[in-house]
Amino acid sequence: MKLKEVMAEAKKTGKRQRVDEGERATEVKVSVTLRLDLETLNKIKAEGEEKAIPYQTLINSILKQHATIGGLESRIEALEKKFDKRG
Repeated sequence: MKLKEVMAEAKKTGKRQRVDEGERATEVKVSVTLRLDLETLNKIKAEGEEKAIPYQTLINSILKQHATIGGLESRIEALEKKFDKRG
């Protein structure tokens, strides 16, 4: 599936989808809206300036590192349960 098709299917079904056109997932960039605490964002921007890299690149790097640590799926499931109880 092409990226646009994958995103449409994910939105329609509410399930995760994968791009399977030989593209590596790390090469596909998707625009998202994200709400962060102002203090957290300011710290990340400051660190990005210190390291001379764009803050969005730094955020992606932090998230990628966090996502590769074991137990990510169990943390996601716990968050989903938490939010299901609220809804």
